[in-house]
Amino acid sequence: MVRYISFDLDGTLANNDFDYMVWNEEIPRLYARIHRVPYEDARTRVFAEYYKVMHLEKPARMSDISYWFERLKLGDFTQLVEDMKRNNFVYEDTKETLQYLHDKGYKLIVVSNADEKFLKAKTEAEGISEFFEHRFSAPTSFGHAKKNRDVFEKVLATIGVAPHEMVHVGDDHHYDVEVPGTLGISGYFLVRGNKPMAPDANNIPSLRELKDKF
Repeated sequence: MVRYISFDLDGTLANNDFDYMVWNEEIPRLYARIHRVPYEDARTRVFAEYYKVMHLEKPARMSDISYWFERLKLGDFTQLVEDMKRNNFVYEDTKETLQYLHDKGYKLIVVSNADEKFLKAKTEAEGISEFFEHRFSAPTSFGHAKKNRDVFEKVLATIGVAPHEMVHVGDDHHYDVEVPGTLGISGYFLVRGNKPMAPDANNIPSLRELKDKF
């Protein structure tokens, strides 16, 4: 019997606008305000730091949002989360599906490639953090850049269930269907828009389809 339903975040529950806005708009805007420079100058300086860190220095913490706030001297990033709440990032079928599954008694978790602080910030800004019992970050929680077999193995151990007691839902066929499938975790492949379906997967065009599965 299924007890836990696991979700990928980006592309599954929410679009990628949060990441784009944070790195390309909000951080430069905050930099401009704090350092009192024109916005375009701020963007140039911030993007130069992005390049330096990601292509030359490559520190272990470069996916940690607090690292960037420290490096760019932007203060506490919690205010940024509050500011981001004015936007809508979740898909229209997300909250109603999570509410339905929650009300049915299923325990919901997130397994994501995002850094833990960023994952927490995103689910809070997106207004869906209340639905989840656990949020698992592949890099922060388990030391892996991407969701691999070891990540899902440790997730199962942490929540204390057998593979057949959990299903995973995501929009990446390899990371969200094939990888957990090697452990016996059933997966649903979310195919939004014109994305091609996979012949060897449980394809669903919308999260609403899950209401008929559970």
